[in-house]
Amino acid sequence: MMLSLSALAAVLFILQSSVLPFFFNGTSQPDLFLVALSVLALVLDVRYVLMLAAVFGILQDVVIGNFFGLHLLPYLVVAWTFSKLTKEKFNRHWYVSLSAAAAGSVVFLVLSLLVSAAGGSALPKGMYFLKTGLAFLVLNAAAALLMHRILWSFRPESESRW
Repeated sequence: MMLSLSALAAVLFILQSSVLPFFFNGTSQPDLFLVALSVLALVLDVRYVLMLAAVFGILQDVVIGNFFGLHLLPYLVVAWTFSKLTKEKFNRHWYVSLSAAAAGSVVFLVLSLLVSAAGGSALPKGMYFLKTGLAFLVLNAAAALLMHRILWSFRPESESRW
């Protein structure tokens, strides 16, 4: 399991840092770490999810080059919340992955705004936040659909719950 999760982190790091910036501009780009974390929080045990949140948060902070913690804290909150509230309630349906990525994106946007404000950054205007936030949400939902089968393959087989 740890080897598979390490390989996933390495692949996501390469995609997020090298491949996606080639295809997307800097303001509208999916956050593959957040998408993977949102869906894996439904699949894996809490300890793995929190460990992934810490690793993904640090990697994303390195990729973006922003101040440290902008992604780490929201990732940890998303991971813990999703793991505690949704554990063992869902099965392998595409709309579950889409919903998890969308909800994770909304939580991330709110928390990153609060972290930025606490760090002394000027808060963005409403239309800017709506424009970038909506694009972020749609791109993450699309990424969740593309990553759905791969991420749910980490779930140990058991009886169907839903």
